[in-house]
Amino acid sequence: MTLLPDGFEVRLRPDVLRADRGTVLVGGSPTTTLRLSRAARELLDEDLVYVDGPRSDALARRLLDTNMAEPVLAAL
Repeated sequence: MTLLPDGFEVRLRPDVLRADRGTVLVGGSPTTTLRLSRAARELLDEDLVYVDGPRSDALARRLLDTNMAEPVLAAL
């Protein structure tokens, strides 16, 4: 699997709901529920994930794959 490049950014889509004090995300297509670990919540800063290694890459890919996030084109 190819990693996303360092510096790649994804932002949560505006229609994604955060629940349970930010530990749960609901949205995407098809509608999906994701429970975020503490580490994932720390990587999700103001609805933005900045890729700078394998952990942030995995979170960004999961959010993109579930259609809960979109690439930040200005960051490319």
